Amino acid sequence: MPEHPTAFQTHGRIRLALAAILAAAIIRLWILPVVHSFRVDETLIVWTIRNGFAQIVSNAQISLQSIAFCWLEWLVSRLFGVNEVSLRLLPVLASIASLYVYYRIGAEFIDREAGVFFAVLYLSLQTVAFQTPNARPYSLALWAEAAALLWLLRWLRSGRILAGLLWIACSAVACHLHYLFVIPMALESAYVLWRALGRPIPLRQILAGAFLAVVLLLPAVPQALTMSRQATLLSFAATPTLVALVDAIAPLYLVGPAALFALVVLTQGQSVRWRGVQANSGVVTLGALLLLLPAFGLFALSRFTTVRLFQERYLLPAAPGFVLLWGGVLRALEPPFFRRLSVASALVVSLVFLGRGSVFPNYRPEDWRSAVRSMPDSGAVLLYSGLVEARRLDWLEDPARWGYLMAPVLAYRSSTTRENGFPLPFEFGAAEQAYQARMLEGPLRDRDTITVIVLRSFWGPAWLDWISERLSGAGFRPVSHVQFTNVEIAVFHRAAIAASAGGRNVASPGRN
Repeated sequence: MPEHPTAFQTHGRIRLALAAILAAAIIRLWILPVVHSFRVDETLIVWTIRNGFAQIVSNAQISLQSIAFCWLEWLVSRLFGVNEVSLRLLPVLASIASLYVYYRIGAEFIDREAGVFFAVLYLSLQTVAFQTPNARPYSLALWAEAAALLWLLRWLRSGRILAGLLWIACSAVACHLHYLFVIPMALESAYVLWRALGRPIPLRQILAGAFLAVVLLLPAVPQALTMSRQATLLSFAATPTLVALVDAIAPLYLVGPAALFALVVLTQGQSVRWRGVQANSGVVTLGALLLLLPAFGLFALSRFTTVRLFQERYLLPAAPGFVLLWGGVLRALEPPFFRRLSVASALVVSLVFLGRGSVFPNYRPEDWRSAVRSMPDSGAVLLYSGLVEARRLDWLEDPARWGYLMAPVLAYRSSTTRENGFPLPFEFGAAEQAYQARMLEGPLRDRDTITVIVLRSFWGPAWLDWISERLSGAGFRPVSHVQFTNVEIAVFHRAAIAASAGGRNVASPGRN
């Protein structure tokens, strides 16, 4: 007669199955996408670090990239070269490290099951998946913020000043990696002061923390002021809707499974109960503060002013709040299998559906690598990258900003120079068209080969059509027109040159 598995064996199999799902999710959502072409924002990091350590600070003042992150990426590039995999290595490792930090937060301040819930929710977050395989500072900033939360909760529990200072230090690191992370640092400080009203915290510890924060954040002030002056210029998103706000706070992939399983439980005559989180943990309260205030604040700012910052990447500082709030809420629900199925289903939904159904998820497909490598070896190139800084027409011809605006091309063809590379305006208005007409009649007048590369967003397609019409009227003939995911490239030769080629190089529009 076969033996029935013991409870220990059953739990062991469940843990093994969960570990397998977690590993599969990490590999598919975070690791496999690192092979894709750089995105526009990532090419800015490449441009910032490519000329060496000494140029990083001055380049970062133009590109407004995190100086600390660029220094780290420069060190990595010295070891492994400048390529997609090497520059995405640190963000992926930081996200994996964040899983452990969230597990520690849940395990120490609620229980081990809550720790697993926190890690699973972080792994299932769509915004985290988008930014992890990305040569940008968000993943490292999120890791520093998670570590800051762990030390903050330890400080409030133990009263040890070292834990409080480590909270400040980790928060400052997050701010240096991305300035929007000053928001959770400010909210956590307010939470500390609120807690101090009910449970006295030594004044010397608060003063020591404030002093350390000022010292650590002071070097970031000059670049932060520059960024604040360009806040309107950097705003390009549409006015947010209430649906977007609800999705940012309680996304369907999490609420949907929970509601479905709650319905199943209720139809079977059972009840869904609120067990309550362990007293004085403060995790859920802190999570609600870190999620709801930034979400509502950025929504109101983007809804009622011209500064549009209600975007997925700008809401990333609220991700730790999402994990703490919803992880704590789900952990407090009974019966146990209801909450466990809800969390596991959220991860499975993310694992299956994120990345457009591809085995190698490509969250924002921009194949600059293939497009630039398909360019002719000679001639001029006109680039529409979608960088909002190209709104400033005077910046288009500024030598100091040229490399920044041409970064997507320079990332894969560093031999491009100001004599043969020309950024296109971001907008498509009368002033921008007049500017580009002067360029076609001036520096581009005597060129026999002109390549146009556009991002198929904003006004990229409109510029391609406009330039194609102008070049056709000037005696050019299209000889190649290919779309590489969301990047489109068209090559034009003067009619005499195209005719001598006998039409052999002509390619119809297509996809690669």
